[in-house]
Amino acid sequence: MVRPQPEPSLFDRLLQWLGLAPTRSLPQRKKVRSRARRAGTKKAPWSGQTPPWRPPQVATSLDPVDLRLQVRDDLLARVERLEALSADRVKGDIAFLTRLSRTMSSKSLDLPVFPSVSIELDRLLRGGDPNSREVVKLLSREPDLLRRVWQRANCALYRVPVTDIDKAIARIGYDEIWRIGMSVCLQGTVFRAGPYQPQVEELRSMGMIAGNMAAWLERTPRGESYLAGLLHPAGAMYILRHAAQSRSLRPSDACIAQVIHHHSAALSVLMVRAWNLGDKVAAGVGGFGQPREAPEDVRPFVENLRTGVLAAHIGKGAVRGGGSAEDRILLQSYLDEAFEVDRVVKRAERAWKAETDGEQIDEKMVEQDTVALSA
Repeated sequence: MVRPQPEPSLFDRLLQWLGLAPTRSLPQRKKVRSRARRAGTKKAPWSGQTPPWRPPQVATSLDPVDLRLQVRDDLLARVERLEALSADRVKGDIAFLTRLSRTMSSKSLDLPVFPSVSIELDRLLRGGDPNSREVVKLLSREPDLLRRVWQRANCALYRVPVTDIDKAIARIGYDEIWRIGMSVCLQGTVFRAGPYQPQVEELRSMGMIAGNMAAWLERTPRGESYLAGLLHPAGAMYILRHAAQSRSLRPSDACIAQVIHHHSAALSVLMVRAWNLGDKVAAGVGGFGQPREAPEDVRPFVENLRTGVLAAHIGKGAVRGGGSAEDRILLQSYLDEAFEVDRVVKRAERAWKAETDGEQIDEKMVEQDTVALSA
């Protein structure tokens, strides 16, 4: 007797709808092969049953003081509404919202300091291509960063392993080293989220792919585009960390998803501000949900970030057997004439595969695929 598979929880459904949970993590019903399939016909294309990716609400301010107060007041208002219910089922929600509101009352936000080695690496590489000895000396100060560079240089993409760090740097290039250095900020213990760690890891990967895509679209491999893409899901990661802090009083799935949708962009802005990463990065992570409402001086940057994030979501769907024609139409509306949807999605697919395998993107392979698509 075949046991029926359990239905996805409300939390899984909401996170999937928001684009914050991998489709493959949800239990799947057993597939029934139709007569046409048994007869050898091709599998029908994906029907688009999963709702299109929905970005979070934009941050209402880029001023950290105003933003903290606004988020805190909204969380406290939610607590008051739940307390009026006087029901045991909302105790976990009340505890979660209260913890987060207290954090918003603190100026420190319990955030780690942005890694000093990342700041120094940024200064060293932004100006051009420095002497490799300077880079080696800097990497040697941070064993974890050095390990990541070494692993990337010895990934399966390369047949012959490197034998020293100089060759590793020459192999992957300064652009990739800069990106590895910047991504260290999302590896801190502040983003440990207990039972929600799989969602946090998915968000971390989404940030890295979105940063990669935004930087590629803007043709600036080292700069604000990558940082904004990298950090756009940081607020959601931080919210999940707060949700995991109590084992006895767990918040409901719906409450977590609502807070992520309403306030993750604001929390991402607060992190960018705390780390002094600049106005453009703050505007990007706070406003990419509605880029055409951004101030004119940063609107192209925010639109580019939205494009990179959307491409990352579409690429994930393509790799994992999902996708939406509506998403592709939206992506096309943001792309300029230099890029075609198929080319962008193909690169995003390659980026996801490279991230899954811990590899660097094979640029030559991407270009070959692009030529094949346009042929």
